[in-house]
Amino acid sequence: MPFDSTPVNAPVREEIVILDKVKRIIRHPELWCKGEYEDYEGRHCLIGALRVADHGSITGISWLNPKMYSVLDRLASFAPKTSGSLANRIIQFNDTASHVAVLSLIDEAKISFEMET
Repeated sequence: MPFDSTPVNAPVREEIVILDKVKRIIRHPELWCKGEYEDYEGRHCLIGALRVADHGSITGISWLNPKMYSVLDRLASFAPKTSGSLANRIIQFNDTASHVAVLSLIDEAKISFEMET
């Protein structure tokens, strides 16, 4: 904006772009599911949406991709602490939380990345 300190053409962190894509993929309850990465109706859970946001498919994702690992780690940091891998923590959260809570988790992670830019 013209009167704040944000540069007009400031680059957007890739993690923020990924989270925006994830939120678009599951933006409505009828686009979101529990218990499967993608169900027979084409709905996605949070992990499934991350996979699609990364490369357009629910298969073949590598959490070793530094940007995707960063997103996964940040999401897990805002989810309730449970045992298991970062991905399993996100799966457990998705499968026990409401759609609103899942979208809120995405927003929290996005805001935390925005605060670092």
